[in-house]
Order: sequence, then structure tokens, then C-alpha cells
Amino acid sequence: MSQSLMADGRVLIVQGRRVIVAGSTAKAADMLDIPSAATLHHMLGLSGGRYRPCISNALNVFIDLADVIIVNEYSMAAAELLEAAHCRCIEAAQHGERQFSIFAGKKVILCGDPHQLPAVCRRCKGDDCPHQPYRWQHFAAFRSVPLVTNVRQAGDEEFAELLFRMRTSLPTAADLQVLAARVVRPPIAMPEEAIIVAGLNSEVRLYNRPAPSSQCSAPTPAQCTACKARPSRCLCT
Repeated sequence: MSQSLMADGRVLIVQGRRVIVAGSTAKAADMLDIPSAATLHHMLGLSGGRYRPCISNALNVFIDLADVIIVNEYSMAAAELLEAAHCRCIEAAQHGERQFSIFAGKKVILCGDPHQLPAVCRRCKGDDCPHQPYRWQHFAAFRSVPLVTNVRQAGDEEFAELLFRMRTSLPTAADLQVLAARVVRPPIAMPEEAIIVAGLNSEVRLYNRPAPSSQCSAPTPAQCTACKARPSRCLCT
């Protein structure tokens, strides 16, 4: 997709249409290989908590001129965020029939897997959380377009079907046996560019930190010359 996009400030021009590309979170925005991409909050001038009207005429014009809004990893976008984005588009339209349309008549594309990480909600637990994106009042207006081609496991149809069942939380006993048979025992040759997935952001930063060029040899509370950290926090050893 990036080959067909032309950057124009914070807007991309695609076949004559002005496109805003944003992520539901900062990490979702970072995954987009597009310099102008940012979070949906940043693009539309939204802040946490209660919705506040936009006081910037330039931002209203920026939003009103956009034809398409693309949101990456929408499963992490809370219903309140989608509602705020909808209200911002209505506010930017100011007048005309578009004020009575969802997102003021703009084309909105929500990209991602609904079975991926849910929106962060500290108020509720479980699948009945009313703050998830699919609980938004206008969510039914979106048309689902599933991508059925599995690129990573294209040559292993059995494994691809197994992963799909796991994705929807419906693995069978036979699936678990297949997975157990494919477990790679250590030692394994880990590619240097491999990204380690962990449950906590702190662990992700810890395990994916670039390897230092030399080992830490600081015997005192002085900083390590390799990683510039105190021995208690040094990861060089």
C-alpha cells in the first residue's frame, strides 16, 4: 500500500483522495511505514476523557477536507474513541447534509483483527465490556471484508487452519497434539532480527534491546561504559 501513497504533510494523496492514516494507539501508529502516520487522537485533536469541541479552525479545515480515514488495529480503539472521532468529523463539517451522516460522510476503514488485543478498559472485565469498539452505536454500519489469504503459512494449509482455530479460541485436542509435535527444543538459532513478544511492555523493551558492543565491567556504582547504566540495571552481562 505504501507504494501508492504520496505524503502531503499529515495527509496522504491516493488516487486524488485525501487520506488520513492513523493508529488506534502509539504502537499501532508506529507499525505503519508511513512518515505522516500518528494516533487517531493526535490526528483529530482529541484528548482523553470528555469530548471537547475543537477550537482550531485549521484543524477543522484539515479534517473537513479529508475524504478517507484509515485506522490501524481498530480492536484497541475504544467505543468512546470512535464516537469522539465521529463527533469531530461532524463538527468539522459545520453545515450541510453531511452533518447527519456517520463520520460526516467520510469513508472510514477500520483495519485489524477483531480477535486481537481489545481496547484497554480499567472499568470492566470480560467480553461484555460496553467500551469495546464493536459496542459503538454505529459499528453495525461497517461492512466486514475478511482477508482469507494466509501469506506466512501459505505452504502449510493444515497449520494455517490450526492457527485460525486458535485465533478464534476454538482449538481441538488434535490441534494441541500437532502443536506439541512442532515444538522446537532449545538450543535454537534465534535470528538476530527476531522480535520477542512478551506480556508486559517492560519485558518487550528488555528482551528487544540491541545487544551492547562490549560487556559491562563496572564493579562500583559507576555507569557501565557500554550501556551507560548502573550495574544493578546493566543488561550487558
